[in-house]
Amino acid sequence: MKRLVDEKKSLEKLSREEQARKDILATMRSLVERYGYHKITLDDIAKSLGKTKGFLYYYYPDKDAILEAAIEVESLAMQNEIDIAISKEVTGIAKIRAFILVCHLEIQKRQSLLSKLRGEVQSMEGRGVLGILLDKSGEFMKMDAPILKTLLEIGIKDGSLRSLKGGKLEAVAYMISTILHGIEYDYIMDKATEHNEKRIRLAIEALEHGIANPRNP
Repeated sequence: MKRLVDEKKSLEKLSREEQARKDILATMRSLVERYGYHKITLDDIAKSLGKTKGFLYYYYPDKDAILEAAIEVESLAMQNEIDIAISKEVTGIAKIRAFILVCHLEIQKRQSLLSKLRGEVQSMEGRGVLGILLDKSGEFMKMDAPILKTLLEIGIKDGSLRSLKGGKLEAVAYMISTILHGIEYDYIMDKATEHNEKRIRLAIEALEHGIANPRNP
């Protein structure tokens, strides 16, 4: 009986801690969107939560760690939406199309946050922010390429894509991943335009023309 009580308490504590982390990260995003990263302090975050700075230190060692965790949460949320879109498609070529389009749309959704961080990036004191953004982008780029390789393999197997040999499969997966992260960087640096989506759709058409199996239009 005591063991069950202890397990229940442990789960309740974990749930409270998970919720606390979610609240901290949501507050960080909200404050960054309003004021910018360097204008807010741990005291500002704690005050918005109705807590003390010591409460934040229990979960994160410093402000950079909170921003890093917030960016990771946003990236994982993007990946989840991409996974859902992919699962709805049948052929490999359709899954790749969904991957690219949904990735772009998810980046667009976060334009206000990226736009605010851009100002930090372009200032000397914002180089640390750029480092965090690029590190996280690099981590997810390493995850994207294997996923894209799998989708290409599905397409080759179901006949919607032509065979890719001699390292071409890995090269195409890497190319798509690099393009997507270039788009993300454009949003960070505020270089994205209203023509981005049209260009992406045209690029997808060109890509599909190159790798689609002509016997399975």
